Amino acid sequence: MRAAAYCRVSSAGEDQSNSFEAQKRFFLNFILMHPEYELYRIYADEGTSGTALEKRTEFMQMMSDARLGAFDVLITKEVSRFSRNILDTISCTRKLKTYGIAVIFMNDGINSLDADAELRLSIMASVAQEESRKTSERVKWGQLRSMEQGMVFGHSLLGYTVHNGAMIIEPFGAETVRKIFKNYAFGYSSGEIANLLNADKITTSTGKYWSAAAILKILKNEKYVGDLVQRKSYTPNYLDHKKKINHGQENLIYIKNHHEAIIDREQWELVQYEIESRRRKKCSSAVSEKHLFSGKIFCGCCGSVLVSRVRKNKDGSRCIRWTCSAALKSKEHCSFGSSIRDSEIRSMLLVVAEDINNILFSACSDTYNAPYQMTKPETSPSIVLAEQVQNKITKAIDLYLSGKITDTELEHLKQKYKSQLKALDNSVIAREKAETLTPDKKVQILRAGIMHAGTPAENFWRTLTERIIFYRDNHIEIKMKNMEWTYVFEKE
Repeated sequence: MRAAAYCRVSSAGEDQSNSFEAQKRFFLNFILMHPEYELYRIYADEGTSGTALEKRTEFMQMMSDARLGAFDVLITKEVSRFSRNILDTISCTRKLKTYGIAVIFMNDGINSLDADAELRLSIMASVAQEESRKTSERVKWGQLRSMEQGMVFGHSLLGYTVHNGAMIIEPFGAETVRKIFKNYAFGYSSGEIANLLNADKITTSTGKYWSAAAILKILKNEKYVGDLVQRKSYTPNYLDHKKKINHGQENLIYIKNHHEAIIDREQWELVQYEIESRRRKKCSSAVSEKHLFSGKIFCGCCGSVLVSRVRKNKDGSRCIRWTCSAALKSKEHCSFGSSIRDSEIRSMLLVVAEDINNILFSACSDTYNAPYQMTKPETSPSIVLAEQVQNKITKAIDLYLSGKITDTELEHLKQKYKSQLKALDNSVIAREKAETLTPDKKVQILRAGIMHAGTPAENFWRTLTERIIFYRDNHIEIKMKNMEWTYVFEKE
């Protein structure tokens, strides 16, 4: 009979009697001592878990060869060496049985072709699986205690070498990290920083080109400020060993000032604030560009925001309808079952636009006492922006005096901010010229802002509209800055 053998060790730390080479020698001698067997091959997996088949290349090759009828009998030491997953044990022995191949578990005295083999296998496989679970719990407990004591579990990264659970600064990588943080604080985007590093032929810690995502990953890594956060991922199932991102399922291990920092805490906090600020600005811009009314329509029944849903008409065209977000979740949250078309709201804005036009025309009449006047703000937006730019110049000088930037970098920043100030000055001059226009000309300009090609101009209405409230009794309240209109509409 053509005989094959399978052996496995999960780590290099097992004793010699169960070691990888010892098992291979044992099976080789066993088969040679039995003349009824002819050695086909010894399949051996080293340093792999017994609970995950896909990680055991030799085991998978053995099953493939068995399907082709390469051998007649498979010899293994015990059930726990074959597999620690009860389902895999039963499934694989059943497959081998259909191929006409017997599996002999030597220490357990089981031959898979025996009548009671599956019952005995189930018992032994259950014991092996439970032992694997206990081992997993012991390993996790030991790792947790080590993490609490400050031992680092992880690989080296840009700027740091991890050795024996400690983090040691790597000078060249640390300089790259400082450059990334400094450029981001100066106003460069993550994409621009990636391009600068690629142009200088500076690669990532793995030798790859930089991307915007890779830059952000560096900027958000708390290790660079000297802190350590561990257990960011966890393994929910000891059988498949698949890691998942920890979203609160397990407690994080956080140690402040754990190791020598590459970035000082002041600069770190500045960059984190800037990341969040840019994120909010981007999200706000994305929502506004998607729909004119996003985040501005509310349910008159429960006060929840209305969300848009795109629906297909029978003729194949598409329409946008707005529905209460709470009512979509459950009628217990809100019983408001109505929805309103996007086109219906825009029709209401057309009516409001005509009313505003009438007010503007009436305001030009000597006999009309305008009930609504557009007042000039006390502080010009341009003045506020100019003050912000001046603060940036002051901050750049402080960084230079503290030795954090060079003369060249200071000069670059000064030129950049001076250009911004010049642009603001030009906008102020343009606004002053606009204020000298006649009342009739102002009205024409405002009308152009309110209406665009017979429809409400989106930029104007996005800025002016505060809230749109949709009620059950078929009316809408449109509230704008210092103005309010209430309209009743008939649903189509």
